[in-house]
Amino acid sequence: MIAIEILQLVDQLEAVLNRGWRVPFTSSLLVDEEECLRLIDQMRMSVPDEIRQAQRILQQRDYILIQAEEQARQIVSNARREEVDVDVAPGQDVIVAAQQRAASIIAEARARSEEMQREADEYALHVLSELSRQLEAALAQVRNGIQALAEQSASSASAEATEDDEEMADDEL
Repeated sequence: MIAIEILQLVDQLEAVLNRGWRVPFTSSLLVDEEECLRLIDQMRMSVPDEIRQAQRILQQRDYILIQAEEQARQIVSNARREEVDVDVAPGQDVIVAAQQRAASIIAEARARSEEMQREADEYALHVLSELSRQLEAALAQVRNGIQALAEQSASSASAEATEDDEEMADDEL
């Protein structure tokens, strides 16, 4: 997904660097600036997609929580309407029976709401943890690509310097 796209862009950037021209007697490299900047811009555009995905997940979590709260309100509302319909045993006060029934329904609604909120939190945590893992992996790959390019550039410069030293020694002989 996004990690693959970033890796492809890093590979393209590496190819641009490999096609660059070395400046003699330096560790400098001449590259196509426009192409490098284009690839860097594409990398920048890829990362915000992940951030937008994380925001969508948080919005989904909030939506689930709102739904759970609405269901809890409906259950409480239904419980209050059902207070009138409570069957009363002989000798039992109607008000006491209704209050007991209402308390039972409210407790059930609260428990159900808390369970739904817990599940929504667990889901959001799972999705955000997975997203974090993917982003960390992509960032590690980008850093590894940069390090590999830097090492390659340093070793090329070192090899060039060695060749130049050999040529100068040959010229002196």
